[in-house]
Amino acid sequence: MKRPVRVITTGLVVAAFIGYAAWTVMHNPAWRNFDYRKLFQTIEQIRVPEMLGAALLMYMTYFLRACRWYEFLLPVKATDIRRNFVAMVMGFGAVAVLGRPGELVRPYLVARQEDMPVSSQMAVWVLERFCDTVAMVLVVAGGFLLGGSGEEEPGTPVAPLLVGMRRAGITLLIATVIGTVLLIIYEERLRAGKPLRLGFLPHGWADRVRDAMASFARGLAALRSARAISLGAVYSIAIWVMIAAAFWMVLQAFGPPLDDLNFASCMLVMGFAIAGSVVQAPGVGGGSQVLAILALTEIYGVPPEIATTAGIVLWALAFMSVIPLAFGVGLSKGITLRSLRMITKEQGGTASGFWRKQDLLERGKR
Repeated sequence: MKRPVRVITTGLVVAAFIGYAAWTVMHNPAWRNFDYRKLFQTIEQIRVPEMLGAALLMYMTYFLRACRWYEFLLPVKATDIRRNFVAMVMGFGAVAVLGRPGELVRPYLVARQEDMPVSSQMAVWVLERFCDTVAMVLVVAGGFLLGGSGEEEPGTPVAPLLVGMRRAGITLLIATVIGTVLLIIYEERLRAGKPLRLGFLPHGWADRVRDAMASFARGLAALRSARAISLGAVYSIAIWVMIAAAFWMVLQAFGPPLDDLNFASCMLVMGFAIAGSVVQAPGVGGGSQVLAILALTEIYGVPPEIATTAGIVLWALAFMSVIPLAFGVGLSKGITLRSLRMITKEQGGTASGFWRKQDLLERGKR
């Protein structure tokens, strides 16, 4: 898909998403009576210790990511976990400020620090994304299965929704297991020189699906040891449980009624927020806050003023809290925002752009 077409398509999706959210708000009596004074009162009542604990948990996830990257590279080279931590922090800081192009910063910094090809680190990045996707789905599916506020009596309005969420959780678990097995099988076929045939799809769609699966297969090919597989899985689950714990601590900081939500409910809210992050602007967000707010109001009956404040704070925790840490690390290492922008442009602009650039270089060599 050419860039102008992609930009227009993304704009239409964002507009449709915002339109649906606006329609939901306008047709909900609770939102029509929105009280801004109550919103500011909610902000004043936020407890600082819980917020600091949540930020600390988020910072710990970057260390776990550095350890996971170390394990993925260990069969090839023993890297420095401290340097990996710097790359993780700066990479997520770049994503917070620059959006999707910032995804290229982590593999580039690791490659430069360890004197390795950037393409090899992009394969590890693909593997990391795969592990994150599987772990996040498993944790969120657990929230779907265990979630709810405890009000599950047949007569309550939320009961049918909770039943549907549990069914969705089971479906997510099954789909994740099947998808993982299929990708592993496809990686074996790709190594054997037998790419997947998708004749039932239009040519353009088939190429995109094949390229996406080949990218995942590149990452899966990095797993050649039982240690990398087992520790990669442990770190991935730990990362997302820790993120859910950070969400739980944020909701605890608000006091009632949010501190009545159990940990499984927080995993469910996290799932909505992460799903909404697919549609958002760099440094501004959008989809993440909207879906978190809708989850709190529509599923758990939280007043809109409290839910709005919580949705914004959860988004800031998940996507923006890394910025102060990245700023401090950048100052100590001499890494500036300008240099991060230059890295993304030099490496192709986005992850897909990087792989297109690599394909063109390979064809030129032939």
